[in-house]
Amino acid sequence: MSRINDPEAATRLARAVVSDVLLYNDEKVRAGRAGGDVLGAVAAELDEGRALFLSRVEPSLGELFDPVAAEMLEASDERAVDQRESGAHPYRSSSEAAPRQGVPLPIQCCVPHPSPLGMASSSERRVGRSSGTSTDLSWLALAVLAVLAVGLTAWLWLRF
Repeated sequence: MSRINDPEAATRLARAVVSDVLLYNDEKVRAGRAGGDVLGAVAAELDEGRALFLSRVEPSLGELFDPVAAEMLEASDERAVDQRESGAHPYRSSSEAAPRQGVPLPIQCCVPHPSPLGMASSSERRVGRSSGTSTDLSWLALAVLAVLAVGLTAWLWLRF
């Protein structure tokens, strides 16, 4: 695998790594905020992320990780302060109301998109929107033939 040599791509990778560290270590980040030292709370995880970053980028771009990490830690601290002051839930937009007790939340699902092979997607088959084209049937026929071929081969192998 070739190393990243574009500064913009390296910065995107650094942001992704630091974002993952902050996301997957939420409890440590919160404890660090409470103690006033977020960087110290996730230092080991950031060191691991830095090692990953350095293994994926050219050595000349290695110094990009620390400024990006500092910027993202500062931004996450500012967001946390803003959310505490506004009373907003950290994972909901300000326009969303808190869910009422006993009221089920609406189910969100993705919008079905056409398959590149002209086959009905799994969500379309699940809700009965399949176009019923011959392409769908040909895939089924191929699957049946494959199962029969494997079975016949196994039978012949055991018989002779």
